[in-house]
Amino acid sequence: MTITTIGYGDVAPKNSDEMVFMMFAMFLGAGMFSFVVGTCCSLIENLDRASIEFQQEFDTMNDYCEICNIPPAMRRRVRAYMNSGREIANRKNEQHILSLVSPALQVTSPSQYPCA
Repeated sequence: MTITTIGYGDVAPKNSDEMVFMMFAMFLGAGMFSFVVGTCCSLIENLDRASIEFQQEFDTMNDYCEICNIPPAMRRRVRAYMNSGREIANRKNEQHILSLVSPALQVTSPSQYPCA
């Protein structure tokens, strides 16, 4: 009752018209609640732009492989190549991030803090 926003029965329907109206109100309240929760989840999911772009490229590649009937072994090789390209891009980003920190921190041995 709380989720559907109609209360706890302190005002109860007296006839069938009021019951139909309350059922409609329950469905409307549940629909609005699920829309708000879904929208919030979608916003949180889309925060990582790089991952979204990579996933879109990966999906495009999978669609292309499907359309062109590329054999499964070749598909695995292409996927492995795309994943390695992403790892290389992440390492480039790591170098950029390290260039932003102080020189004393740049001298610190990377083996002390492995990222991989």
